[in-house]
Amino acid sequence: MINFRFALIIVIASALFSFSCSSPHSNRSKGWVQLKLEPLQTNTGWGYEVFAGEKLYIKQDKIPVLEGNQGFKTREQALHAGQIVINKLKKGQAPALDSNDLKKVGVQF
Repeated sequence: MINFRFALIIVIASALFSFSCSSPHSNRSKGWVQLKLEPLQTNTGWGYEVFAGEKLYIKQDKIPVLEGNQGFKTREQALHAGQIVINKLKKGQAPALDSNDLKKVGVQF
């Protein structure tokens, strides 16, 4: 089960990375659009949305990596996780969170 989840995460991260290579970044002076982070309250806690200009780019309504549909416990955790994703996008990295990122946000396993 863990190997399947890991493989699924790799596939999703690869797809997101491929998409992010041609995706908007946050430097308007070069013709790129601005990335904006918004909190998202769900039935299971908190998530976040990343907008590229006015277009929804990423909707994360549950904690990635964790099994199930658990949201972040607080708005602040969700926003911190979303900011890590935006920072990765700005660096040209895949916008996927891993267990180390979640530890930085305060998610306990």
